[in-house]
Amino acid sequence: MEEKIMAQNENVNASFKEMHDFMCSAFIAAGVPPTDAVICADVLIESDKRGIDSHGVGRLKPIYLDRIREGIQFVNTNFEVVRETPSTAVIDGHDGMGHVIAVRAMKMTIEKAKKCGALVLIDEAYHYFYSRSFIPLANKYDNVVVLRTFSKICSIAGLRVGYAVANEQLIKCMENAESTYNVNNIGLLFAEEILKRADIIDQIRAQEIEGRVWLTEQLKAAGYTPLSLEGCFVLFVPRRPSGDVVESLKKLGIWTRDYSKGVLKGYLRVSTGEIAIMKRFWAALREIDRL
Repeated sequence: MEEKIMAQNENVNASFKEMHDFMCSAFIAAGVPPTDAVICADVLIESDKRGIDSHGVGRLKPIYLDRIREGIQFVNTNFEVVRETPSTAVIDGHDGMGHVIAVRAMKMTIEKAKKCGALVLIDEAYHYFYSRSFIPLANKYDNVVVLRTFSKICSIAGLRVGYAVANEQLIKCMENAESTYNVNNIGLLFAEEILKRADIIDQIRAQEIEGRVWLTEQLKAAGYTPLSLEGCFVLFVPRRPSGDVVESLKKLGIWTRDYSKGVLKGYLRVSTGEIAIMKRFWAALREIDRL
């Protein structure tokens, strides 16, 4: 039986293929070149197939078509290699279609690594929060390893448990090189149960997204400029020195982190979760950061 998508609040059924074709047509009508339109539709429909509705067809109009109409995003993707070496490259996509830029940049990375006799390690620690997965590349290329962890969405960094996806030969090499007891029994049992219970992950992800959106709205309303992207955290610059805010929050039993150097110097990073937890953080921040 062909898989179906049910449009929210409407008694309308459409197959994945129908939705994919619709998005292609919409992108092309907006001015996106046909080849690029297919790439964008591929990424969005893959999100719906994986059950990540927040990053699927629902983004077509508000995120892409509206931004194209407003001139924020360009339909023609100018993929510029600013500078490169045999093993590296700096790419500027010039505000083009991000899906197209990502696909081309990843292909270039893999090909460069192959010529250098190197592996490409892709960190998908936050894969629960964004639409595209690079796991299919592990089947296509023999020098790609995709790494995943349960620590981000489940808040269990202390268990140190995750997994790798690669071709059979690479996995055997990893098994030969690993230590005998590299994961504890508690971590293994937890991972096994999580893999069996996809409904738990769906519930946690929905609660996290709801809490992240709520906190982002509060920060914006209070005059902050939060960076809230595809992960279970929010970044922003507090009014007081970020290090002081971190220490003050610790006294209240709230752990955050800040950045003391680099492009994020002065930013506070807040791990996000359900709204009840975010409300506790927000109440503390309002007191500490003199709101």
